Amino acid sequence: MKLFDKFLKILKTDRNTFATYILLMVTIYLIVDRVFEVLLILTNGVAYHYFEPQVYGLAFLAPIFCFLFSFSSSFIKSDGDKHKWFYAYCIELYILAVCMLIEWINKMAWFGILQLPNFNNFVIDFSYLIRPAFSSVAIAIPLATWIYLFNFLYRSVSQTKLMLDSIEDYDGIDLSDSSRGWGDYTDEIYIGIRKDNGKKVKLCETRRFEHTLVCGITGSGKTTLIFEPWIAQDISKKSFYAQTSKAVAFAGLRTGICTLKYPYSNDYLNKNFSLNMISPSESKKSIFNNRVSELIYAEAGNKVIYRNLGLSYIAADNESFKKISKVCDAFSVAYNIIDPLDPNSIGLNPFAYASPSKAASCIVTILKGLFPTDLSNQYEAYSQNLMLQSITNLSIMLSVVYPKINNGKLPTLVDLMKVMSNFDLVESLSGVLESNEELSEKYSAEISFFRNNFYKGSPNRNEMQRLIQVPIGVIQNLVRNPNVRAVLCNRVNNLNFDQALEEGQVNLVLTRRGELGESTHKALGLFFLLLMKPSVLSRPGSEKTRIPHYLYIDEAPTFLTSATETIFTVYRKYKVGAIISSQSIAQIKACGDKLGETVIANCANKIVFGNNTPAENEFWEKELSTKKEWDIGKRGYNTDKMEYESKITPEYGNKAAVSAGKIKDLKFKAAAFRIKNLKGKNDNGQIKLDFLPAKYLQKQNIKSYDFASFSNGIAESDDGAINSNYKKDDNFNSEEGPIKMNTSKLNFNFSSSDAIINKKGNNSSSKK
Repeated sequence: MKLFDKFLKILKTDRNTFATYILLMVTIYLIVDRVFEVLLILTNGVAYHYFEPQVYGLAFLAPIFCFLFSFSSSFIKSDGDKHKWFYAYCIELYILAVCMLIEWINKMAWFGILQLPNFNNFVIDFSYLIRPAFSSVAIAIPLATWIYLFNFLYRSVSQTKLMLDSIEDYDGIDLSDSSRGWGDYTDEIYIGIRKDNGKKVKLCETRRFEHTLVCGITGSGKTTLIFEPWIAQDISKKSFYAQTSKAVAFAGLRTGICTLKYPYSNDYLNKNFSLNMISPSESKKSIFNNRVSELIYAEAGNKVIYRNLGLSYIAADNESFKKISKVCDAFSVAYNIIDPLDPNSIGLNPFAYASPSKAASCIVTILKGLFPTDLSNQYEAYSQNLMLQSITNLSIMLSVVYPKINNGKLPTLVDLMKVMSNFDLVESLSGVLESNEELSEKYSAEISFFRNNFYKGSPNRNEMQRLIQVPIGVIQNLVRNPNVRAVLCNRVNNLNFDQALEEGQVNLVLTRRGELGESTHKALGLFFLLLMKPSVLSRPGSEKTRIPHYLYIDEAPTFLTSATETIFTVYRKYKVGAIISSQSIAQIKACGDKLGETVIANCANKIVFGNNTPAENEFWEKELSTKKEWDIGKRGYNTDKMEYESKITPEYGNKAAVSAGKIKDLKFKAAAFRIKNLKGKNDNGQIKLDFLPAKYLQKQNIKSYDFASFSNGIAESDDGAINSNYKKDDNFNSEEGPIKMNTSKLNFNFSSSDAIINKKGNNSSSKK
């Protein structure tokens, strides 16, 4: 079929259009041929060539399959086209049927005549009667039957809305490659088994970016029946991509169709292999491309993006968190842990970004998202803008100056809070910027801002002291808990979201709602989402070239604010698909009716469990949409005779895919669903679910290959790269007093990117 598809590509057409065109030509030929034979009967009383029954059977298949294929072809551009093709199909069948009837009557009559004794003389003597008789039959049959075709098409079809709806809803037989968008080399997700027919229900990769909402009361199984199996499948698929890439590359190295770009150690290659580490030989590039074709995700100019995926999981439940960690360990997939109670937890310090402006942008995004909801009522637009501008400029100054006066250490939110609380300190730090000619020129706008708003005697100092109390209060609430403070104010080992998205890393966030309380749970989860936001919105490339990333948010209403609304409205374009859970629709709308409607509307895929309130069941009946079908068993009721009529009246129309009553009575491990299929249409009904299979928790056999003979040297990995100035006795939980100014050891060559961990191996931040 690949060669055939290449041929169709040259013709600039598809399978359905090509098949429809060929069958249409065959149908036209058959009709012309049979009509010509009928004309011979009309003029001579006998045909030249009669079709046998089996030949007519094959002849009827041409218009039938032409019609079936046409509805998925490029010939159909509107419902009106569907009507026309249906009319043409009926007329074609009618013409062939009439021709067949005329031929067979003529043939049977001649067969009877030929059985008569001395039939030659009979034919000669009565030819003036035989030919007109046969001609009359050939004319009478179409004259007597055409009215039935007309009545059917005009009255029963074109004047009947149910028939027209039925035609419009028919999609025909699709001949396109069904493997596209599905299969081992895609991020498809198996959900469960349909209750009505036992078929597997899967969500294709393309539709996963249109977001998924899982709704069910506590204990219904949102986490154990949906989140855990889905995340495990993603981790398994990520491992599959990595191991397949390694196997294909090793075979390519052995056969000489590719080479390693740089020398690596054997262990490093086996743990962290990527197809980006090899390059094809120029003379065998076509062979290489053919072997890795299924692993190619996209191409951007000369750059090839290979199959990979990343995910982030925000969990409040330690049990689920541990289970997913075990799955990662079983498949040897590296993962980042963000856990306030884990001493090995990676940090979420926004100052870790190498660019001061990006660090400032992240901090503003976070603090703005955490501001009180009634802030706009308390301050006018000018004051709000001034407040945000001050946060931006202070963050930029800290990113630039702090490492230079503190032996290369990164600043933290605590340091930001300190400079907000001490304007004299702002003046001192600004002086460091001014003392360097290059920096003073680069950050002249920021220095001028500080002079006008923070320096002693500045005209806006008092107003700024009043405005700055809002972000100070927000930061205080964030870092009040020492465990959370250790994560948010980590100076040496921090998650780089730009890198995490580009490399397809796995991030597991445990908010520990039970141990740390509801407010800390909300603050940590929201901080993670808001810190991730600027990196998502600045992802390089296009929608086709960005590596997929799946964002799982358990009990999402806690984190729904106007600042996280972009997850549902924009993230799809940046190849980030959200999977969220909620206990009810009311819980989502409690965050605001407008925000709730936005979230619900932008989650194209929905799964709901039972035991909801009557109002919610009614909502879900409508939300899960309907399905159209014919009901043949409808009988009218005669009120005069008080009995059902004997005549059956078929009806075609919409019926609820799952009624409110059935949603209410859904058993455990059962749910109702509506998802988008590959063509963008709705699949809905009831589904049977199950827990995470044990195979995902079993240690997988990960093959190791001997790459040593293909590497000329050893390049050490940069796993766990941290600031060399970091000391074990540094304490992030008890920093008090002003920032210590040590101008005697200025280091103007420091790059804060050294403090961002470059996670390469499975042991970089794995759970102990």
